[in-house]
Amino acid sequence: MKQEKNPLKVMAVVVFVALIMVTGTIAYTNFKNTQKEQVQGQSDVKMQDVTVKVTNNEEPTQSYTVKYIPNQSALDLLKELQSQNTDFTFEFSDSEYGAFITGINGYSPDTKTAFWELKINGRAAEVGVSAYQAQPGDVLQFSITKIDSNY
Repeated sequence: MKQEKNPLKVMAVVVFVALIMVTGTIAYTNFKNTQKEQVQGQSDVKMQDVTVKVTNNEEPTQSYTVKYIPNQSALDLLKELQSQNTDFTFEFSDSEYGAFITGINGYSPDTKTAFWELKINGRAAEVGVSAYQAQPGDVLQFSITKIDSNY
């Protein structure tokens, strides 16, 4: 005795299988697009610039950009900027506390009365130029600052 197949049941199974296939395809496509966005976001961060601004109190603020490279100090970025841009020069001296900026673009303040202050994203740096690990999108501001004579 041969069983007859109910066409309604067959159609329901075909629709169910097709629905599972479509849902799986959509889920897989969304997963792949999310992965691409995450990788793109990571590469964008690696390629962001760091801005270096210099104010010497005699000329308008000068602004430069240098490519962000992971695990570099602000000092490393200044060296990189100097090697890439003939309009930017700086000098520094080493001390037991790290590098001390002594001149930028030909301006060297009298170290008894002033110094090159570093601000990072608008805030006074809590560490020196050789200790600060630059981050993508940072703005490093160097300006000549007078030493408070009350100290």
